[in-house]
Amino acid sequence: MAQLETLIGQALPAELLALYHDHNGHELTFDPEIDDDTDIVGLLFRLLSISELSAVWNEEMRQGWLADYPDLLNQFLPCWFDDNSNYMVLYIAEPLIGRVAYLNHELGFNLRPEFKSLPSYYANLIQAARANSYEYTTDYPTRQSYGDGDRSDLAAFEHCMVAYRHAQDANRRMFYSYNALYLCPFAHTSALYELLADENDHFQGELCSVLAARNWTDAISQLGQVVLAHRSLSFVPAIDALGALRDPAAAEELLRVASQMHPYDLSFVIDALKHHGYAARKVPRSNGKYDTYRIQRGTNQEWIDLRGYGVQP
Repeated sequence: MAQLETLIGQALPAELLALYHDHNGHELTFDPEIDDDTDIVGLLFRLLSISELSAVWNEEMRQGWLADYPDLLNQFLPCWFDDNSNYMVLYIAEPLIGRVAYLNHELGFNLRPEFKSLPSYYANLIQAARANSYEYTTDYPTRQSYGDGDRSDLAAFEHCMVAYRHAQDANRRMFYSYNALYLCPFAHTSALYELLADENDHFQGELCSVLAARNWTDAISQLGQVVLAHRSLSFVPAIDALGALRDPAAAEELLRVASQMHPYDLSFVIDALKHHGYAARKVPRSNGKYDTYRIQRGTNQEWIDLRGYGVQP
């Protein structure tokens, strides 16, 4: 462990030292190569040995894809691996220290904090294994306020937002935007609106989903703007979010934006309106060569035409 500390240039957190004193890595009990109908799932990530962790940090990351980002790499250690190129990492620098984040190898810099602490991480990983499930419960993003716990998250969130604003390249913006999104305390959700303007529409889509999961009805007009911007990876999540929000104003916003949409995209709006209790009938090829719809909220209400903007035959 002393060699690892020398390699990374800082002391290991006490809780990680204690973990490695007891276990210098462990085997993966979930086999990513076996069929999905296997009877046993087991732990989805394994603890890397000290030698494996040192090699990953130094060769794959410091000398590899994070070679130009020592400021980011020095914030975490990739301690757990699923043997399918994905990691769980432990943050080792303030103000994110102690949290555990998911690192998807295909998405690179979008580390997503999922657990508040090492004990919480292992408790939920073990709970999933006992339930024989591929899904585990996470702490982040939160869906309610937690009082004292929010203060620590708020400091980390504000740090990430400041770093995001000062980031000079897309990868650093991705790193800090995802951390900010996942760590944002519930009561400060409106502060995320700033990130809806991010150039990464995949991130925009995830932000829309978080707003929906929190039933953040204050974001209705902002979600409507994302729909009308029609970026490929965010406009459908924004529509879905408006469908999920438990507020009649969200349905009204869907009707408003539908009038400004191409008729080809109206089916997404119809699916969202069904969550608000609307029935729909398709009117084939009634706007150029495209289908339109008639919708009704309640059996005694008038039918409303939903055509989108006009398209030439």
